[in-house]
Amino acid sequence: MARAWTTQAHQWDDLISEGNLALICCIDGYVPREGVPFFAYARPFVRAAMRREVFKNAAVVAIPLQHRRAAREGRLGDRELATLRGAAHPHRMGDAETWELCAPEDPAELTMIRTEEAFARQRIIDAALSRLSNTERLLVERCRSESDLPLAAVAASVGTSVARIRQMEARAFSRMKAQFIRSGVTSAQVGDEP
Repeated sequence: MARAWTTQAHQWDDLISEGNLALICCIDGYVPREGVPFFAYARPFVRAAMRREVFKNAAVVAIPLQHRRAAREGRLGDRELATLRGAAHPHRMGDAETWELCAPEDPAELTMIRTEEAFARQRIIDAALSRLSNTERLLVERCRSESDLPLAAVAASVGTSVARIRQMEARAFSRMKAQFIRSGVTSAQVGDEP
């Protein structure tokens, strides 16, 4: 059985030792029955022990049992699963998977800071939008959503000219910029673009 798992003679002793240990463990669990010899009962256990030894030797990194169990139970994320898979079977990984594992992962603190910044930014924008009229808010939302709605259609819905809509749009953006600066956002952060 050891020769079936590997062609390298120096690994045979390790596999035979694992198989012998599995045989010893099988002695306690074997209940003699008619037509079932001991080795027929023990063969799957010996094969499993040898397979574990082969996979353990093939792994670049020894993976602790609790991590393997967590992977089997689905308690690990995609990145952790890929790391375990790469450690156990590096020859099966493609270049893209290797690059993805080597890419630095953002620390939790940085992710939390970015999320908080996004929420703070949205609160400031919402506060600035609340100070605009309905028409001005409509114009700002049109620009934010990059809508294909032409200014002529907006002017027709409001009942005014396109030139007046452009004036209202410019006024809305300048009011928002002033509100941003009052909220503590610097003019360098706001910029000149609407």
